Amino acid sequence: MSNLYDDPKEARSQFGKKRRDFERYARELLNYLPAGSGRTLLDIGCGAGFLVAEANRRGFKACGIDASKVLTRLGKEKLKANLQAVSIEKYKTNQKFDVLVAKHVIEHIEDLDSFLAQCHQLLKPHGLFLISCPNIRSLFYFIFRKRWYGLQPDQHRWQFTPKLLTSVLEKNGFKIVKAEVTNLNYQVPGPKRPIFWFLLALAKLTNLGDQLIFLAKKN
Repeated sequence: MSNLYDDPKEARSQFGKKRRDFERYARELLNYLPAGSGRTLLDIGCGAGFLVAEANRRGFKACGIDASKVLTRLGKEKLKANLQAVSIEKYKTNQKFDVLVAKHVIEHIEDLDSFLAQCHQLLKPHGLFLISCPNIRSLFYFIFRKRWYGLQPDQHRWQFTPKLLTSVLEKNGFKIVKAEVTNLNYQVPGPKRPIFWFLLALAKLTNLGDQLIFLAKKN
């Protein structure tokens, strides 16, 4: 993963290979926002800016921040997205946003209270916070354990369950508007594909998918 963030050649390769997947995920995630969510949107951990570009297409005035200079440079070049290469800890602005998005970011954050306090401050009154992250209370974790894709102990500081994510958000001044359990995107070739399709269907049926998507509102 570090090559994707740091190596321009690898970033361009992944941009081309996975562009449709990134664009589809951006559309799916933004569909969780209700009509009339406002105009301004900030994507925290924006990567190459696929969600920022999609939000702009939907009428938002969207921007994004990410610590990777390689990815933000690529997104500005290819998608003409308004991106800054800066971490949230060093991000300075007087602007308040109607919507914040943090897709697969919160599990990487060491100091959750500080991160969420800054997110709270960046939002307008009653602004919306859209979050996605892995769900360790999932069928795939129960089956694969240490081999589960969402574990990544070298990168993920936290492993969330629906209960823990709810508690952390409420503790830091957010009210849960919508909480959904879905699945991470698996690309499985060959004979294992039908098995994964079955497991994905079973996870959905039992509400044990391995991705959480939460929509919260600033109190």
